[in-house]
Order: sequence, then C-alpha cells, then structure tokens
Amino acid sequence: MSQVPLGQAVVGAENASASSLLRRVHGLTGVIVLGGYCVFHVVQGWSVFVARELWVHRVSNFELANAATIIVLIGLGAHACSGALLARAGADDPVATIEPEAAPGLRRLQQVSGAVLLVFMLLHLVHLWPLTRHDPVLARDGYEALRLWLETPSGLAVYVIATTALAFHLGHGLSRVSVSLGLVTTAGGLRAARYVSGGLAIVGWLLVLHWVGHFANGVGLWPITGEEDAMPADLPLDAPTTEGTAP
Repeated sequence: MSQVPLGQAVVGAENASASSLLRRVHGLTGVIVLGGYCVFHVVQGWSVFVARELWVHRVSNFELANAATIIVLIGLGAHACSGALLARAGADDPVATIEPEAAPGLRRLQQVSGAVLLVFMLLHLVHLWPLTRHDPVLARDGYEALRLWLETPSGLAVYVIATTALAFHLGHGLSRVSVSLGLVTTAGGLRAARYVSGGLAIVGWLLVLHWVGHFANGVGLWPITGEEDAMPADLPLDAPTTEGTAP
C-alpha cells in the first residue's frame, strides 16, 4: 500500500484549506453584498411605478449612496477575485461530493454568467455614478438616460441578457453556497436547495425584467394600477410633476 509523502500531504491540506476559505468568501460576498444590493436596488427602484419624481426624490436623498457604492465595489471585487482564483486553481467542486454525476457544464455556465455580470455591473455603476451626487437634476438626467437607452433594441438586449445572467448566477450560486457552507450535505437537501434558490431566482428575474420593461415601454411586463400623485410628504413642493410625462 503506497503512502503519500508528508510534504505532499501538508501541501494538499493547505490547498484544501485555501480553497475552502475562497469558497466561503465567494459565497458570502455573493449572498450578502451582491444579493443584498440587488434586493435593495429593486425595492428602491420600484418607486418608478408610482411616479418618476418619487424615484428621483428617493435616489437624490439617499445619504449613504457613496458608502453603499464603495461597499458594493469591494464586495464585487472580492467575489470576482475569489471566483477567478478558484477557477484557475481547478479546485474540486464541493457539489460533486454529494452528486458525483453533477454536470460540469453548469459550473462553466456559472463562471461565464459571472464574467458577464462583472462587466455589466461595472458599466452600470459608471453609467449611473452621477446619481450618488445627491442632486435631483443629475438624478433626472440619469433617469432619462436610462429610459432612452432602454428604448433602443441594443440597450434593452444588454439589460435582458444581464438580468438573465444575474438570475442564473444567483439561483445556481445559492444552491452551491449552501453546500460550501456545510448547510446541505445530502442529495435530497441539494435538490431542495435548488428548488428554493431556483424559485427565488425566477421571481427576482421577473421583477427586474418588469422594472426594465417600464423604462422601455412605460408599462413593464404587466400593468400596475397606482396613483400618479402618491408622493411622499417631504417631497419639495416645487418639484416637477409627472403629469403628461412619459416614464
């Protein structure tokens, strides 16, 4: 019976420990930072279905915009770097310990969707960076720029592709991180995690597409009944109204 040399065993243990740490960093930054950012983004952006000026008011009065942007950039960098290091090292897939026949193509698709998201989020942040300046005029300019871009086939295609990549990356990633963190250890648990994470991803995908569609056609995927004059009590009285204005 052959024995593994002590040096190789130590190196192997160190590599396994490093891979485990990278997986935890990759998973936690994805769930907490990027997932939290997406949820907050949808909640804050949903105000466009009430009135444009309500969205402008909320965006331009968000005092933590700069801090939140920095946190998102740090989280995005940590998530991307840890994912790239895991891919480069060819680390073992933790899902394979539960499901040996797991399709390797899903892992590759996860990496591709992550690369698409990285490019899109950087472009999105640069495009809408002026919204962090707490200026209603800049916020309205950002709104109009986004609306005009999403009215074009190319702009709409970019957001649809990015939204689809986001849904897959988060949905598939949630089930994988549950294994990396030791929350799921059986094939049945992995199957349940996939159903839950996949369901959440589909719901999020539809909500974001609905939001994107609002900028593209003024309605979204389905009509929402809302009061156009349902404005917050602290909105400045001299703020322009949205009557007769396309969203």
